[in-house]
Amino acid sequence: MIVNFSVKPVNVTGTHIITRHSGIYQTEESVEYDYYSPYSWFEITVRNKSDGKILKQAGFGRQYSQNLNQTMKILNQGNLLIEMDGNQVTASIDMSVEKEGNIANTTSPS
Repeated sequence: MIVNFSVKPVNVTGTHIITRHSGIYQTEESVEYDYYSPYSWFEITVRNKSDGKILKQAGFGRQYSQNLNQTMKILNQGNLLIEMDGNQVTASIDMSVEKEGNIANTTSPS
Protein backbone atom coordinates (compact mmCIF):
# COMPACT_ATOMS: atom_id res chain seq x y z
CA MET A 1 0.00 0.00 0.00
CA ILE A 2 1.18 3.50 -0.80
CA VAL A 3 -0.01 6.43 1.31
CA ASN A 4 0.64 9.92 -0.05
CA PHE A 5 -0.24 12.79 2.21
CA SER A 6 0.13 16.53 2.19
CA VAL A 7 -0.51 18.91 5.03
CA LYS A 8 -1.29 22.59 5.19
CA PRO A 9 -0.39 23.83 8.68
CA VAL A 10 -1.77 26.95 10.30
CA ASN A 11 0.49 29.87 9.45
CA VAL A 12 1.37 32.48 12.06
CA THR A 13 1.98 35.93 10.63
CA GLY A 14 2.39 39.33 12.19
CA THR A 15 4.59 42.32 12.77
CA HIS A 16 6.96 43.11 15.63
CA ILE A 17 7.98 46.69 16.34
CA ILE A 18 11.62 46.82 17.39
CA THR A 19 13.57 49.77 18.71
CA ARG A 20 17.13 50.27 17.55
CA HIS A 21 19.52 52.30 19.68
CA SER A 22 22.62 53.92 18.26
CA GLY A 23 24.27 56.34 20.63
CA ILE A 24 21.68 58.98 21.48
CA TYR A 25 19.53 58.12 18.48
CA GLN A 26 16.60 55.76 18.63
CA THR A 27 14.59 54.43 15.69
CA GLU A 28 11.63 52.11 15.48
CA GLU A 29 11.38 49.50 12.79
CA SER A 30 8.69 46.97 11.98
CA VAL A 31 9.76 43.40 11.26
CA GLU A 32 7.28 41.00 9.69
CA TYR A 33 7.25 37.32 10.60
CA ASP A 34 5.67 34.30 8.95
CA TYR A 35 6.06 30.71 10.19
CA TYR A 36 4.14 27.48 10.80
CA SER A 37 2.36 27.33 14.13
CA PRO A 38 4.45 25.31 16.60
CA TYR A 39 1.16 23.60 17.57
CA SER A 40 0.60 22.28 14.02
CA TRP A 41 1.25 18.55 13.65
CA PHE A 42 -0.05 15.47 11.85
CA GLU A 43 0.66 11.77 12.32
CA ILE A 44 -0.31 8.58 10.49
CA THR A 45 0.15 5.29 12.33
CA VAL A 46 -0.28 1.92 10.59
CA ARG A 47 -0.91 -0.99 12.96
CA ASN A 48 -1.50 -4.71 12.72
CA LYS A 49 -5.17 -4.80 13.70
CA SER A 50 -4.98 -8.18 15.45
CA ASP A 51 -2.22 -7.33 17.95
CA GLY A 52 -1.94 -3.52 17.77
CA LYS A 53 1.76 -3.64 16.83
CA ILE A 54 2.92 -0.45 15.10
CA LEU A 55 4.17 -1.26 11.61
CA LYS A 56 4.92 2.25 10.33
CA GLN A 57 4.57 5.88 11.41
CA ALA A 58 5.11 9.15 9.60
CA GLY A 59 4.02 12.71 10.03
CA PHE A 60 4.60 16.45 10.09
CA GLY A 61 5.79 18.55 13.01
CA ARG A 62 6.63 17.42 16.55
CA GLN A 63 9.29 14.70 16.15
CA TYR A 64 8.71 14.54 12.37
CA SER A 65 10.09 16.70 9.58
CA GLN A 66 8.57 19.89 8.23
CA ASN A 67 8.03 18.31 4.79
CA LEU A 68 4.55 19.22 3.61
CA ASN A 69 4.29 16.35 1.08
CA GLN A 70 5.27 12.81 2.04
CA THR A 71 4.88 9.19 0.92
CA MET A 72 4.68 6.06 3.08
CA LYS A 73 5.19 2.61 1.61
CA ILE A 74 3.65 -0.21 3.64
CA LEU A 75 4.83 -3.66 2.60
CA ASN A 76 2.98 -5.62 5.30
CA GLN A 77 -0.04 -7.70 4.36
CA GLY A 78 -3.08 -8.52 6.43
CA ASN A 79 -5.73 -6.68 8.36
CA LEU A 80 -4.31 -3.20 8.99
CA LEU A 81 -5.58 -0.35 11.14
CA ILE A 82 -4.71 3.15 9.95
CA GLU A 83 -4.90 5.94 12.52
CA MET A 84 -4.63 9.64 11.70
CA ASP A 85 -4.34 12.41 14.26
CA GLY A 86 -3.31 16.02 14.20
CA ASN A 87 -3.78 19.59 15.29
CA GLN A 88 -4.02 22.87 13.39
CA VAL A 89 -3.50 21.27 9.96
CA THR A 90 -5.56 20.47 6.91
CA ALA A 91 -4.45 17.09 5.62
CA SER A 92 -5.07 15.45 2.24
CA ILE A 93 -4.49 11.71 2.12
CA ASP A 94 -4.44 9.35 -0.86
CA MET A 95 -4.13 5.59 -0.28
CA SER A 96 -3.65 3.08 -3.06
CA VAL A 97 -2.96 -0.62 -3.39
CA GLU A 98 -1.82 -2.64 -6.36
CA LYS A 99 -4.78 -3.93 -8.29
CA GLU A 100 -3.08 -7.19 -9.26
CA GLY A 101 -3.05 -9.74 -6.47
CA ASN A 102 -4.95 -7.52 -4.06
CA ILE A 103 -8.14 -9.54 -4.11
CA ALA A 104 -8.13 -13.29 -4.65
CA ASN A 105 -9.49 -14.27 -8.03
CA THR A 106 -12.84 -15.85 -7.32
CA THR A 107 -14.43 -17.74 -10.15
CA SER A 108 -17.68 -19.54 -9.79
CA PRO A 109 -17.75 -23.22 -10.78
CA SER A 110 -19.37 -23.97 -14.15
